[in-house]
Amino acid sequence: MTRNGGDRPSTMLSDVIYTGSSVTVAPEQGWTELVRRVAAGDPRALETLYEHMGAPVFTLLVRTVKNRAAAEDLMLDVFAEIRLRAARYDPQGGSVVAWIMNVARCRANDPLLLHRNDDRYEHGGANDQPFDTARRERSLRGALSMLTTEERSTIEALVSRQGDAETAALLEAANGRTRIRSALGKLDLILHRAAGRRSPSRTRCERAETLPEHAARAVTPREAASLERHLAACADCRAEIADLRQVVDELASWGMDILSPPASIRRRLAQRIGAGDARSASPAAHAEHGWNPVAPGIQVKMLSADASTDRVSMLVRLAPGFAYPSHQHAGVEELHLLDGELWIDGCRLTAGDYNRAEPGSADRIVWSGTGCSCVLITSARDVLQ
Repeated sequence: MTRNGGDRPSTMLSDVIYTGSSVTVAPEQGWTELVRRVAAGDPRALETLYEHMGAPVFTLLVRTVKNRAAAEDLMLDVFAEIRLRAARYDPQGGSVVAWIMNVARCRANDPLLLHRNDDRYEHGGANDQPFDTARRERSLRGALSMLTTEERSTIEALVSRQGDAETAALLEAANGRTRIRSALGKLDLILHRAAGRRSPSRTRCERAETLPEHAARAVTPREAASLERHLAACADCRAEIADLRQVVDELASWGMDILSPPASIRRRLAQRIGAGDARSASPAAHAEHGWNPVAPGIQVKMLSADASTDRVSMLVRLAPGFAYPSHQHAGVEELHLLDGELWIDGCRLTAGDYNRAEPGSADRIVWSGTGCSCVLITSARDVLQ
């Protein structure tokens, strides 16, 4: 992705994203057929949409409402709304991916649909003072830098796939609980010592050592039930688990790549829509296709392509300190930022933000200092400079 000389033919986005024989793209028709089946009452079609879009939708919700428990409840609302609105979906208005992401964005930003003061979504104590979120984020990232490479890797695995049974089993097989306790416990202690909220000599309950993996949902249901009974009777452990859950929420809210929703959400969705255990086939096996490096510091994962309109939907990942090339929009561009921070011609976007560009407009400087991930819906005929 280099700047063209004045006499050289323009490079289009399609010249870059379709390079490589291994690139497989799901046709937009497969996605619209799924929506048609949802409208006809097929619960398996809705499950398939969930399987493909659950991670970006969940990430957007977490990063927007900045609370994982609230985002889990909103996931069910989003896909229930998709089911209700499927019959009114118009392909001329945009791709299925764009439609789903906009349903999620509207749901997350509607104050009438989310009571942010609900006790279920509060982890802090009644005496907690409001904090500057930017300062808290800097403090959190600074604390992460004090962890070892192994501890940080454990934290990233916990946050990006929190509650996932397969990941929990993997961590367990690799002495994971010890790593969770070390990494999350150390991170929490660094943060709260720095804030003057916890003394290093504070007396701890003998069961407190199990709290980090409980906060990260890396325990069995039986262990979780036992710990919840203990928490009901132990004020010290309740205070500590509140701190740990706040740290986990903040890690997820302020960016640790794309998040996987817990398996429990899919089960709850299946119960709500009356779906069975079977799963329908995926559109063009897109779920199996991974990230494709298209330029230094830039990776894409194709979601869908519409040959009739040259419209593409994809996940894009920028490494820290890299730029997306300057480009002119051949059609409407929609960007949902999932992770990190992104600068577009002097405008700063943070995780959860949305940006729309009109046909004929241009983005000259698109850069991320932190690294970022986004859902990008645009024209394959965008001209790269």
